[in-house]
Amino acid sequence: MRLNEVCEIQSGLTVKSKLSLHTSGGVRVIRLQDIRAGGTVALDALVSVNLSNVADMYVARSGDVVFRSRGSENLAAHISKEFNSFAVALMPVLILRSFQSIVTPEYLSWLINRPSSQEYFGRITRNPTTTTISISDLANLEIDIPDLRTQRLISRTAALVEERNRIQHRLNLMTKTHDHRCLSMIAKSHGQNPI
Repeated sequence: MRLNEVCEIQSGLTVKSKLSLHTSGGVRVIRLQDIRAGGTVALDALVSVNLSNVADMYVARSGDVVFRSRGSENLAAHISKEFNSFAVALMPVLILRSFQSIVTPEYLSWLINRPSSQEYFGRITRNPTTTTISISDLANLEIDIPDLRTQRLISRTAALVEERNRIQHRLNLMTKTHDHRCLSMIAKSHGQNPI
C-alpha cells in the first residue's frame, strides 16, 4: 500500500515576501523548526505573522499530520487533539489528512518517522539535484497498515519509548553535571591542601 491511499497530501502556503512577526494578533504558522523529533509540533512556540485571506487547504488543525519536506531530517508530527485552534503550514511543510477510518494520525506520523521510511527519504535526497521530498515522493512511500486497534497500540508504545528516551537523556545530562561538580570539588580541595 502507498501513503496516498490512506491520506490526502497538501503543500503548505508559499510565501514570496518576508513575513512580519506579530506579538499580539496575526495568524499562527507552522514552520520547519516547529516540527520536533519524536513526532511532536511545538504548538506553544508557534509564532504569529501578518497573513490575510489564506485558503482553508493551508490550515493545519487537530488530527492533521505535518511533514518536513526539506532539511536534514524529513520528520512528521501529528497535531494533538488538545490543539483547539489552527495554524497555517508554510512551505516546505506539507499537511497530511489521514482517512481516519483507515489510519490514525499518530500511527501515520510514526510510519513516516520510522527508520525504513527515513532511509527511503535519504535515497531521494542523496541525489545532488534533490533537496526536497516532493508530494509525489511522499505519496509513493510504501507502508503497512494494520487494524486500528494495533495502530493505537503501536502509537502508544512509541510515545512511551520516546518519553523514556527523553527521561534517559535528561538523566544522562544530570549525571554528567553531577560528576563534573564532584570532580571540580575534589580538584579544588586538592589545590587548597597540597600534599
